Amino acid sequence: MVGHGGLNGVLRSYARMVEATKMTGSHVTVGAPRYAYVASTSAYVLVPLTTTARVRGKPYIENRTLAFTLQRTPSGWRIGTQTWVKSTENFNPYGQSASRAR
Repeated sequence: MVGHGGLNGVLRSYARMVEATKMTGSHVTVGAPRYAYVASTSAYVLVPLTTTARVRGKPYIENRTLAFTLQRTPSGWRIGTQTWVKSTENFNPYGQSASRAR
């Protein structure tokens, strides 16, 4: 989901997930950047996030990391790309056993 309207697509996807998992009381904590590399007009930054919520009435905790590439422009730093990776969660909110890479 990139380009014009990309954020709307992300928000629609999030709304579908909240409905499917019966998630309530979500709270996201943004940590201090864990890694930042700046080279002239480009940068790469990793930012940790922790989400707490209730899923079907059970406490849920998810840890993930956002990764950004940034470009310096005359008007300031701009996000070039953004992605995230989930590192841990205390259970699969969809109720299925999560497969693990071996």
